[in-house]
Amino acid sequence: MTRVVPAIIENTRKEIMHEVNLVRGFVDTVQVDILDGVLGHTKTWPFTDDNARDELEILKNTNIKLIDGNIKFELDLMIDRPEYFIDLLLGTGASTFIFHIDSTSVMNDLIDKVKSNGFEVGIAIRPSKSNDLLLPYFDKIDFVQFMGSDKIGYHGVSLEEKVYEKVINLRKVNPDVTIAVDIGVNKITAPKLVEAGVNKLVAGSAIFDHINIEESIKYFQNL
Repeated sequence: MTRVVPAIIENTRKEIMHEVNLVRGFVDTVQVDILDGVLGHTKTWPFTDDNARDELEILKNTNIKLIDGNIKFELDLMIDRPEYFIDLLLGTGASTFIFHIDSTSVMNDLIDKVKSNGFEVGIAIRPSKSNDLLLPYFDKIDFVQFMGSDKIGYHGVSLEEKVYEKVINLRKVNPDVTIAVDIGVNKITAPKLVEAGVNKLVAGSAIFDHINIEESIKYFQNL
């Protein structure tokens, strides 16, 4: 069974929880996109507020999770220099943190900090970046996440054709690594992605815009 993780891009905690509740019971994990308007041109929670640090500090200091209930969540950190926020982000209740390969010059330090706190780590990479950039981190991370397009932070973006080849090439280099794809995952692209070697599908519009969310999730899980 292919692992399916719904992608959530929202501006407030209330909106995030609304989307979580739409998929609760159908999946065990969701992925929340965090954008600061620098790495991607969109801003999402908590950066839609001028006091993003204050919002994160409230969660950390009160032990309130970003997402309530028995569902795990990943944070896809599409932010510039995440090292300035990681201590606060560790207090959100997330189980997994995803760093973009071009977002920081201290990737090893970030990975070590997250792993030492008992959480999982993934590295995300856009189609325009070389797979070779991932090589130094294979023995430290839990998965690789290919972005389906260089245009990050939006629902409904098309998958770039070069992603299939990038997945195939990475699978040849590392047969055991978990490979996820986020952006452009739909009923047309998903079967080809799985055939290429993807074992984790991160989907937003293909799930939340479907008239029957449970049916859509089951379709992807059964690939």
